[in-house]
Amino acid sequence: MITIKQIYQCLLLGAGIVVLGCSVQPIQPQITGGDRDDHDCIPSAGYVWSDLIQDCIRPFELDLQLMRPMTNEGSTYVQQVGVLFSADKSTCEVFVDGKSPILEAVEESRYLYIEKKDHYELIKKSDQWELIINKTIRFTESR
Repeated sequence: MITIKQIYQCLLLGAGIVVLGCSVQPIQPQITGGDRDDHDCIPSAGYVWSDLIQDCIRPFELDLQLMRPMTNEGSTYVQQVGVLFSADKSTCEVFVDGKSPILEAVEESRYLYIEKKDHYELIKKSDQWELIINKTIRFTESR
């Protein structure tokens, strides 16, 4: 006859085998700067690739910053967009929502840039830049 003590010992032995059979992988902490993308930029340090200047940049450090207040689940925050102009101001690159479309100046104006494929417009009105996406003002320059 099997006793409760023997059943208990078998259960403990079975649990021990299961625990020993499982391997536990130590969690490696993410080191800032320890990652690289295809262009050798360091995303964890805020760097992204710029097609305009063919180099890694940090969009939040650019001179022109456009902002949009956002609300999510009762919390308010600001979404930020960086704009990089070419040296001759004939084009600009906008870093928005993980994309970086390049816009071209219209008629040498230097105050209107357009990218037709995805419907981006960057325009300066009343001494303030606005980013228009699909005919809706999405971001405005913070002063």
